[in-house]
Amino acid sequence: MERVRWLSFQLAAEEVERRRGCSWGAAQKAVLDACKSGKLKWRNGSQGGPDVLDVHFWHWLDKPRPKPQPKKRSRVKTYLAEMFHNQRVPGDYSRKDLRGDLLKRDKSLYPLDDGTVKSAVDEYNRSIRNDPKSDVG
Repeated sequence: MERVRWLSFQLAAEEVERRRGCSWGAAQKAVLDACKSGKLKWRNGSQGGPDVLDVHFWHWLDKPRPKPQPKKRSRVKTYLAEMFHNQRVPGDYSRKDLRGDLLKRDKSLYPLDDGTVKSAVDEYNRSIRNDPKSDVG
């Protein structure tokens, strides 16, 4: 019969940090969140943090992770289409005002820098058929 093996919280977090390329804090949070949600079997550890059952840990760590949320620029372009009804963003619309309007629509875009807004507007405007700079039809 195989003996049950436990990994210390520190070793588990180090492995998450190494494999996922995230910060130490993000790795610790990932392990704690997985324990809290029941994705990992755990027990109280003696060195601060939960010890995790190694078989469950390796299975959890090797599982494909969900796709990240869309990038800000993609979300901004979606909002631009809604705001301007699939028409070009007017050239006299100040970036500062546009940035403020976008942040009112979606606070999770914060921080939203001017470069992201400019790139999104340029890409969005190029995608509109009546854009003279558009390489589409």
